Amino acid sequence: MLIYYSTKDIAGKNISYFLNKMKTPTHKIEIESVFVKSLPKSNAYICASRHSSKSKKKFLTFHGTGNFSSDCSVGGNAFELGIIDANMIKNGLIFLSENIKELPYDIKMEVTHHGPTHFKVPLVYAEVGSTKEEWEDLKACELVAKSIKHVLKQKKFKQECYVGFGGMHHAEKFTKLVLNDDLLIGHICPKYNADNLTSKMIEQMFQKTVPKPTGAIIYKKGLKGEQYRKIKELLESLNKNYIKV
Repeated sequence: MLIYYSTKDIAGKNISYFLNKMKTPTHKIEIESVFVKSLPKSNAYICASRHSSKSKKKFLTFHGTGNFSSDCSVGGNAFELGIIDANMIKNGLIFLSENIKELPYDIKMEVTHHGPTHFKVPLVYAEVGSTKEEWEDLKACELVAKSIKHVLKQKKFKQECYVGFGGMHHAEKFTKLVLNDDLLIGHICPKYNADNLTSKMIEQMFQKTVPKPTGAIIYKKGLKGEQYRKIKELLESLNKNYIKV
């Protein structure tokens, strides 16, 4: 598993500093991480990164990559998802939740978004956000560094895996499910991208989630009525199981 960061990313550099102090090597790139085209060969990647948000809330996050639309202005290819390892996500979130202590941050599993999307192995982002103040918060960056080191140990949870639909960008409902229930969650399509869903995109969500999903979780209240009906119909046409939460 290879950890990389961008020299253009304050949080990424700080996280890398602590990883190197823990004798955990990192790989440096000179462009924004979302636009990276090639990396040294590995069985999986973790990107140490900043999280940006207009809300300016304090977040520590893990998420997978991908674009549910033609907009690839933040890296990756249009209508393409990266591969996500749900075990990596759960390992990271659990470590953060158990070690957050007095730090004033929320822990979230974000929905699938931005690039890169073309790698043939799992890639997840581990982030500190949402403003320069947080990116320079060394305690927060150290905690995320420790969570990444924990992910490297890669505990394999013997739990069923799902893809998710609905909710907002900071996937509060799905974060609670991952932290509190005996299940794994891979790709998540939020409400704001649900209108872009097609059979092919849903197939990608299943095909590019590791381990292989047994079904989907639909957050019904986190979708418009017509979006919920469309997703249900698409899943049924693909013979995919689903549950409502």
